[in-house]
Amino acid sequence: MKDDVAELVKLYEEGNKVSNDFSKLTVSLIPTRLSYGMSMPQMVRTGPFGIPSFAYPEPEPEHEKTVEVLKAAQQFIVGWIKDVETVLNRIGKTRYKMQFNDPRSAGVSHLRINELTANERKLEDILDDFSDRVAELRRIIFDYEESSERSLPASAKAIEPARYDKDNRTIFFADEAIRFNENAEYSPAICKLMFEKPDKLWQLKDFLAVWDSLYDYLPDLQKPTDWNKVYDAIKKINARVEKYTDIPDLFKLTTKSVRLNPKYITPTKKQPK
Repeated sequence: MKDDVAELVKLYEEGNKVSNDFSKLTVSLIPTRLSYGMSMPQMVRTGPFGIPSFAYPEPEPEHEKTVEVLKAAQQFIVGWIKDVETVLNRIGKTRYKMQFNDPRSAGVSHLRINELTANERKLEDILDDFSDRVAELRRIIFDYEESSERSLPASAKAIEPARYDKDNRTIFFADEAIRFNENAEYSPAICKLMFEKPDKLWQLKDFLAVWDSLYDYLPDLQKPTDWNKVYDAIKKINARVEKYTDIPDLFKLTTKSVRLNPKYITPTKKQPK
């Protein structure tokens, strides 16, 4: 959820800036042309007997850069819409997709009395729709965050206990799959050790004593030479888990020891005596 919101905010900020930039550029490109009914005829010559002849002035032609700006706007907007739809599809709320594709209009954005060319009209229509979509995306972001805040916090929900798949180097937790790269330094090995003994309180120095047994598992990684490297690695694991789940304390870590948080694991069954 956090990543989706961050991506939507980034797309909104980008779209809002580009919308404003294109709007300013369009104002400078499109000249003011009055219709014949509203323009004043001008005297062009004096005829026989001193009688003046009048004619309407020729309208200013379309700016030579109009087509170029139109194509640039179309290209950016099509890509931007596709990026937003990708995130909305991932969120999976049909309402948001419908809102975005049928945004509320801000009304008549251009109260022009100008006569516009076909390209100028198309440019204004495209930018009007783009502006409406940007505004709708802003409403979607607010609604998505608000509805998420109204739902129960993760700590109050029934969370599936964390487990670790050593073959795929993946933590499965809170409906997320958090995978480590094959060359991730120390993290897969630490998870392998700790999830094999989920109830154990580990002293950080203990990892140094057992690391040799992991050489077959991670042959390309250097053996850590002090517990500070283990401490830093576990902090990074917690940060990675929080990024995906909003839960910051899967590993209960101090400067000397670490254990899996009992709230998020399945306790080991004690063997009957």
